[in-house]
Amino acid sequence: MKRLVSILSLLALLLAPSAAFAQSDLVAFGNGVHVRAGHVVRDAVSFGGDTVVEGTVTGDAVSFGGSVILHEDAAVSGDVTSFGGTVVD
Repeated sequence: MKRLVSILSLLALLLAPSAAFAQSDLVAFGNGVHVRAGHVVRDAVSFGGDTVVEGTVTGDAVSFGGSVILHEDAAVSGDVTSFGGTVVD
């Protein structure tokens, strides 16, 4: 468990600077993210919550500790991955 927390912490540190400068990414720590219908983001990543996609993700949709939920009109160009949850489409 400590190793998993260490890995997730490292990933959070690596993603945090890119989230600060790339306004088109949607990243949340301790919560889920929701790409609403009609919205376009590059990557949608949640740590500790679900990643819900109704709109368009031009990169990856990822959840650490939650599920990735793709609604009917969702579009993801990259990878769809859930660590510790499921992918629902």
